[in-house]
Amino acid sequence: MKKLFSLILAGMMLFSPLGFSAWDASEPAGTQNMSDTDTLVQANNEALEDALEDMRGWVNIYATDSGDTTIDVTADELWLQQSGDLPRNFSTVSETIDISASGASGLDTGTADGDGDKWYYVWIIAKDDNTINGLFSASSSSPTMPAGYVYKTLVSAVWYDDTADAIEDFDQYDDTYWYETWREGASGDTSYAWTTFDTTDYVPSALSNIAFGAIGTDESQSNGMAAVSNIDTGVNINAGTGQQFVKGGNVDGRIYWELNILTANTLYYGSGNTSVYGFLSVGGFRINKL
Repeated sequence: MKKLFSLILAGMMLFSPLGFSAWDASEPAGTQNMSDTDTLVQANNEALEDALEDMRGWVNIYATDSGDTTIDVTADELWLQQSGDLPRNFSTVSETIDISASGASGLDTGTADGDGDKWYYVWIIAKDDNTINGLFSASSSSPTMPAGYVYKTLVSAVWYDDTADAIEDFDQYDDTYWYETWREGASGDTSYAWTTFDTTDYVPSALSNIAFGAIGTDESQSNGMAAVSNIDTGVNINAGTGQQFVKGGNVDGRIYWELNILTANTLYYGSGNTSVYGFLSVGGFRINKL
């Protein structure tokens, strides 16, 4: 009973209280008929269990690449889910996962090498006997679980460069994920017109719709221009302002930006100069959809 009470308190502190909205603290009331008590208590128990089954989260998670094909994941606390059952808490998690291996501590199905550039999602999985492991999967919702593993939770993702046969270098502290070498997303002269920038290869949409990075131009040019927005604000990058809009002219180095991706997988970029090209680089993203 103490364990369940502690789990409820942890959930209320670490997770959104909206999941408990169907639970009614006023029921059963002393003025109600005793014959209704069982029904009211059962309804509240079911609402509470439904909320707890969906509970997920972590305390002090850190993930990073540790080689071309391996990553390390650590966490002080981690909640894993099993369909139709209460989540299970694991403490002092420390796992190494190798995308070139198969099954537990590796890739759930197939091989990454030769399967193209793509996102692979990082899962922490466990057996009923509390054996815990890591797993890569191309699926952000339904990984193929190795035999005996019944608990799982999604914690991160990696971009796999099939040409280099390597995971893109990254670090993740809690919900902030950044590339060790910021990735060039767009460059060139767009004649001051907004052009779409596809974020699919830079931000895994299953985890995030908030990206950050930088824009800039050759600082030696007096009339260089680069701009980024999350709304197509018009034909000219100098016209109008979106919900979020960042631009710089005669940029001395870089101007940093962070934008909500309002349209799925899409930001807008522009630059202009007859002799110099602007650039947009992506530094990383915020994990806000788990």
